Amino acid sequence: MDIRNPVYTATSAIDCEVAHPELGWIPFTASPQDIEAHGRDIYAAARQMGPADHVAPKGPSPEDILAAERAGMRLSFSQLLIGLVAEGWLSEPEGEAWLAGQLPAAVSALIETLPAEQRFAARARALRPSVVERMDPLVILLASAQQRGADELDVFFRSYALI
Repeated sequence: MDIRNPVYTATSAIDCEVAHPELGWIPFTASPQDIEAHGRDIYAAARQMGPADHVAPKGPSPEDILAAERAGMRLSFSQLLIGLVAEGWLSEPEGEAWLAGQLPAAVSALIETLPAEQRFAARARALRPSVVERMDPLVILLASAQQRGADELDVFFRSYALI
């Protein structure tokens, strides 16, 4: 019986490769409790080889987790306006005007800093958003204009998503 690359699993079984007469090297998980005798035999043979310790697969990095969370952060338009007024990013009259379809002067001014081909889409998203996405370039620009960092923007979205 030809066996190679034995490694203990998290459950104390042994992952290895076994030379199959027709298929060549195939993966196999051997266990001392296998209901088939050949499984128990492979386990015994692999164990004699001195399997390597199990190494758990690496999960996503904290940066990857945060990026995925940010990509999924969304607020409704009302949640956004409630948060902007509550946090003092907008005055209540500016929030009321935005509700009535008039962009605050600061938002309009920021949109004007965008390349001409992006301005209409930015105004449309600002005036009639179905959802407000955390990673929308306009949202990031607005936060930057308020001198708010990425972490503060995360907290904002987490907080006002609950309203």
